[in-house]
Amino acid sequence: MSKKPFSKIVTLFVIIIFSIFLFAWNGEAVEDTGIIVFEDEDLKKVVMRSLSKPEGPVFRPEVENLTEFSIPSFRHYEINSIKGLEAFLNIKTLRIGPNYISDLTPLAHLTDLERLYIFENHIEDLSPLGKLKELRELIIRGLPPYKKGLPSGKYSGHYIEDISPLAGLVKLEYLKLSHQKISNLETLTQLPNLKTLNVAYNSISDLKPLTALTGLSHLDLEANNIKDISPLRGLKKLTYLNLIRNELTGVKHLSSLEGLQVLLLSGNDLRNIASLTRLVNLEKLDISDNNISVAPGLKEFKGLKELNISGNPIDDINFISECRKLERLLAFNCEIRDISPLRGHNSLKELFLHNNRITDISPLEGLNTLERLDLSGNSIENVSVISGLNKLKYLDLEGCGLTAIEFLKDLGSLEYLELENNRISQIEPLKKHINLKTLVLDNNQIKDISTLGELMNLKVLSLNDNQIENIDSLTGLNQLEVLYISGNRIRNIKPLLKLNNLSVVAIKNNQFKLDEDVIKKLEDNKVTVVY
Repeated sequence: MSKKPFSKIVTLFVIIIFSIFLFAWNGEAVEDTGIIVFEDEDLKKVVMRSLSKPEGPVFRPEVENLTEFSIPSFRHYEINSIKGLEAFLNIKTLRIGPNYISDLTPLAHLTDLERLYIFENHIEDLSPLGKLKELRELIIRGLPPYKKGLPSGKYSGHYIEDISPLAGLVKLEYLKLSHQKISNLETLTQLPNLKTLNVAYNSISDLKPLTALTGLSHLDLEANNIKDISPLRGLKKLTYLNLIRNELTGVKHLSSLEGLQVLLLSGNDLRNIASLTRLVNLEKLDISDNNISVAPGLKEFKGLKELNISGNPIDDINFISECRKLERLLAFNCEIRDISPLRGHNSLKELFLHNNRITDISPLEGLNTLERLDLSGNSIENVSVISGLNKLKYLDLEGCGLTAIEFLKDLGSLEYLELENNRISQIEPLKKHINLKTLVLDNNQIKDISTLGELMNLKVLSLNDNQIENIDSLTGLNQLEVLYISGNRIRNIKPLLKLNNLSVVAIKNNQFKLDEDVIKKLEDNKVTVVY
């Protein structure tokens, strides 16, 4: 062989070796180099940050001691691939925030994983998880249909339907697969150690596979297509059961679940719940938005701490007189007139009675433990009893026919106050309410707001549809973030420029000449102006 061809071969070999070395150094390594290949540059940035490493490639030994790792949401990064995570062999806990990840194949190598939490990605195929035999906790939450503020088109059509790859994960104790399109639960019969199961927001109608899960203590089946709940009657260890928004017409099969402490049945078609009277350990019961008109059996639940009967045609709440441990009662959008059964309920902290037919609230006298009270939408004849409820932090009296608010002057603990849709003209009694953070006074007859200048902790103030001409007194409200003053008689909006923390202001339908300079300055300060 001549020297010339030989030298060419040597030269070519050197070039190839050098190229491979250079290629590896730039982070596109073959495995033998010890450099981890990250297909997604944003994932590499997350890893670099977790290692406090400013630059250069990531070597396998650098991640060997990691036992926990988290990938943040798309608001910080836009991660499409988790290739590279297969090198994190000792990881036990992995959290993946909302991103655009669809392929879980790299996780198949992480056989020491015990906890895997994946939120709002593009997951459809669970096959790579079948090898993760040490998993104790698994959460894969799909995207709720009501979620806002997300990049358009990024989340459509990505749901899990087949859960059969999970069949061998016998150590699973906690499983959450919500907001998917799962209809078949047969695989769960092979997961005998499950204690918590959440398959809310799916397409489930058949619960028969759950009969095998006798160790379940927490079961969430919200928003499915369930009519028959008879398979649940043998789950005697259940303490929490959520059946909100299904297609139930009866609940007799739940009567054997005497260990239940929390039972949620809102949004079904129930008319009678008498069969639940054996559930004497209940502490929280939600039967809202059904068709229940009478519920005398509720008096048996003497340990109840929280009860929601809202959205039912109930007019008689005498049963509540027996529920002396109640701390929270939601009974809005009903037909209630008489609230005398509430008299002496000194454990009540939260009471929501809006949109009923209540005129007499004297039974509330002496309920000094109340912190939240909503009586909006009732035609109350005498509100003076409220003046003694001095622990109130939240009060809503919208549309109660109020003309004066003198009764509020000593309620100095108030942080949230809503008085819209009344006939109030004087707000002097609010002068000392320095703890107020949210104040809503829309649609009244208010002209003078000078009193509000002393409420230094206000963050949200709504004064729409009044008779206000001057807003100078608001300039000292340095904590104010949201201000609604549409529908008034304001002529000068320059005082708004002194509100340093303002983020949103609505000024439509006033009498000022549009001051584009002021609006521009506000917008330059990142204030959203609605005009």
